[in-house]
Amino acid sequence: MATRRTGSVLAGAATLMMMLSGFGSPSTASATAGSETELTFVVTNDFHGRIDANTVRWAGTIEELRADAEPSMFLSVGDNFGNSLYASSVQGEKPTVDVLNALELEASAVGNGDLFIGYDNFKKLASERMQSPYLAANIVDATTGAPLFEPYIIRELGGVRVGIIGVVTPDTQVQFPGGNPKFLPLVPALNEAAAEIEDQNLADVTIALIHEGGGLNAPPATLEDEMATGGMLATIITQAAPSIDALLTAHTHNQYVYNAPVPGDPERTRPVIQGAAFGQGVGEVKLRYSRDQGKVVASSARAVALTVTPEQSLIANYPRVASVSGIVDAALEVAEQEGNRPAGQVTAPITTAFSGGAYGEGGYAGGSSGNRTLESSLGTLVANMFRDVQQDQPRPPQFGLTIPNFIRNDLMPDDQGNVSVMRVIETFTIRDSIVAADVTGAQLKALFEQQWQHTLGGEAKGYIQLALSDNISYTYDDTRPVGDRVTSITLDGHPVDAAMSYRVGLSGAILIGIVNFHEGVNLGGVTESGLLDVEGFQRYFAQQSAAGPIAPSFAKHGVKIVDVEGSALSGDPAAAGVSAQGTQLPTVQPGAVIEFEVSALDLTSLGAPQNTELTVLLNGKTQLTAPVIDGAARVRFAVPEALQGKAVEMELRADPSGTVVQRGFLVAASADGGGETGNQGGSGGGAAPSDRSPIGSDAVPLAETGSGGPFGWAALAGVAVLAGAIQLARRPTVRAKR
Repeated sequence: MATRRTGSVLAGAATLMMMLSGFGSPSTASATAGSETELTFVVTNDFHGRIDANTVRWAGTIEELRADAEPSMFLSVGDNFGNSLYASSVQGEKPTVDVLNALELEASAVGNGDLFIGYDNFKKLASERMQSPYLAANIVDATTGAPLFEPYIIRELGGVRVGIIGVVTPDTQVQFPGGNPKFLPLVPALNEAAAEIEDQNLADVTIALIHEGGGLNAPPATLEDEMATGGMLATIITQAAPSIDALLTAHTHNQYVYNAPVPGDPERTRPVIQGAAFGQGVGEVKLRYSRDQGKVVASSARAVALTVTPEQSLIANYPRVASVSGIVDAALEVAEQEGNRPAGQVTAPITTAFSGGAYGEGGYAGGSSGNRTLESSLGTLVANMFRDVQQDQPRPPQFGLTIPNFIRNDLMPDDQGNVSVMRVIETFTIRDSIVAADVTGAQLKALFEQQWQHTLGGEAKGYIQLALSDNISYTYDDTRPVGDRVTSITLDGHPVDAAMSYRVGLSGAILIGIVNFHEGVNLGGVTESGLLDVEGFQRYFAQQSAAGPIAPSFAKHGVKIVDVEGSALSGDPAAAGVSAQGTQLPTVQPGAVIEFEVSALDLTSLGAPQNTELTVLLNGKTQLTAPVIDGAARVRFAVPEALQGKAVEMELRADPSGTVVQRGFLVAASADGGGETGNQGGSGGGAAPSDRSPIGSDAVPLAETGSGGPFGWAALAGVAVLAGAIQLARRPTVRAKR
């Protein structure tokens, strides 16, 4: 039996992506003579109901590994379903359960995705159809504290007693805002179960199925890199009980194999592994147990790619694979019948952002989908759904947003414009809850700033573009410092106030700060809609389509505006003659030059037009037009003398996409401030403070601009991006003309 030890792990362990010392090739005989026995564990994680043409190969890979290594055991680290393909979800995940039963799964950790179908549905499926136990040492009844699942089981393998513990990420709590079931901290629950197994001498070998994982893929990352991030996996490695001989992880969909030092014992290591998600591979862990020494004396781990053996050979040679093949064929037949029914109609494809394509006569075409760094027509439709399906709530959301990571499919119609039920359902692969929450203007700005991704430790993680509903938009300048790039936010045509509270419809996962949107954890007033995103979107799509085919919107929500140095609206507010007093608009002199660059005007969803012209209007009158090239334009004009003493609404219209950008400013009553006028630009001077007021008596004011304001929002206090400033109560869906 593994000896229990205490202490802290030493940093600097080497990464393992090969067989460890003490083992031959992966295909050597698994049971050794004498006092030692080699145990093989074939492991899957995050399968997520992948019932498709690939499933038989996945099952065949498992069977080939087991055939070459007896005694062996098949285990899962959770998320067997939830976020499933249509062939599994349309039958309530029964095909996935049947496949696991056919492969004689020994046990599985509970995964947060498994609970996407609802706790009661999950418990019923697990108890009535699943033939192996679900394990979770850290899920308890919130009232009594009683465990709701077995924390561990003991199984015999090759004459060796094996303890198998299961735990799930405590972040699953966000899926149950009522607080029941309750999800306890992971490591203490894991260690408590391990201590019980050791103290009662229940097992010779102990392994942990941990539905939580690391943030890096290895390679290229190393164990040292992972430890340096200080994330949850680092905590597990350094704090999991020394009596645990292998740490099998999941959840983050990152693939790695490490050989990590055991706390308090620099002479001993243990495998830490997460295999490929979505049935794209499996993991294999080997532990050599010595009866003479009463412990594991050698170990190995590897990630295994799917077999290249022909499918028919796998079916002929392995009875369990033959059973899986029959289950998959039947499920796909049902999916074909049910999934090909029309869910609704569109006028044209409504897609994620593409990359690698080009603009032509029919708009953007070619390339590959799923670019998470850009806005998309599908993102807008989905964000509208998060807002609109919750309008029956006591406090309905005013706008919607979500993360593009959750949008995984494109709405591609057939020749008649029909989009299949399967297409609509597979738009969402996460199966997250639809919720509403309170968000202040300050918090909303923080969320928008976090599109430029950083970990809590400050490590840069690239860029992810939030998907927004059609009534909220923003401007930004990414040449500004990190955390101060969003220069305005507009809701229903009015600037957002930093101190005011608004109501947003969004994905529940944002509330746990998923994908580095850390501000999500601070949102309050959360209410559940009772719908998963896939359910809400299917209902929403059908309802909207019932009134006529849905047309994609190609208007942008985030537009980049950079003032040119020397412009009346650039630089320090005081030096440039721009007022930054409270919520008031900047003031410029008559004749002063305003000059700025506008970019990021074009979408790359299929069919999106390339903008060709930007029209500038001042208080509704056309001032000039500027060409748009590659989504960008430069604007320069002198403030007309006729606007002296007036509040000015400057509107920028990009054609043919329909994107509209607004900026507001005041024109001084006289040019007595000493600033230059005409084509040389303007600065200094301005109207008296009493003359500075927002455009429109019902405008929702922005926070104070400049470094003196709550955020240091830029001196673009009056900037507003309109992507359809239509009131919620009478906002129509864009439709094709009949």
